[in-house]
Amino acid sequence: MAINIGWCTANSHCSELLFEPPEPVRINVPCPVIGMWTTQTFLLRAPYDFDLHLELGPRGPGLRWGEHAPSAAVHDCFAMTMPHIWRDPGKPQLMWRIDHLFLADEEVVMENCAPFYHYPERRVPGVLLPSRWDVNSWVRPLPWTFEWQDVDQPLSIRRGDPISYVRFHTRRFDDTFRMKRLAYTEEMAKAIERGRRLNFIKRKIPGFAQRLLGYRPKRWLP
Repeated sequence: MAINIGWCTANSHCSELLFEPPEPVRINVPCPVIGMWTTQTFLLRAPYDFDLHLELGPRGPGLRWGEHAPSAAVHDCFAMTMPHIWRDPGKPQLMWRIDHLFLADEEVVMENCAPFYHYPERRVPGVLLPSRWDVNSWVRPLPWTFEWQDVDQPLSIRRGDPISYVRFHTRRFDDTFRMKRLAYTEEMAKAIERGRRLNFIKRKIPGFAQRLLGYRPKRWLP
């Protein structure tokens, strides 16, 4: 069964840059289990060039553009996460505010991970942290969260570089998925904000996702 996945961006700074939808991953290997993996997997590519430098100071880490940079200010594109959630105090984490948004009108679990099948032309000085949630009930932008391992090296990415995989799962093993571009709406913005307000207590509320499901419209996709 083919499942439609709605896709847009929740960030006005990137909306005009993300004109290409996530692309299906193609791996030319005659193996059925690898082929099944690809039917659930899409590749995200970088929308613009940048060189980003990490600066460590007494007030904590800061960010500045290098030689390549978009026209936006660095804080419009990146944000440091709170130090108390870092795995290591010497390895800061930051989020790239591309804010891909994925929606489904039935129970679909999405996960993202590093694009390990695509060998990078430029090595990054850290690792991408994975994530996973139900995109039917919980409306939230996809986090591109980077843990900076080698703090002396810049993070350099060029437009078109593979930056992550997104994968989709249902209760049916053989479902396939296709992307449908959506317009970002005020209702989506409200749903994202609702999830943010409940996020700090979600671990204390059984059925957090089911509670959010009760607030969403019947359908996101036309």
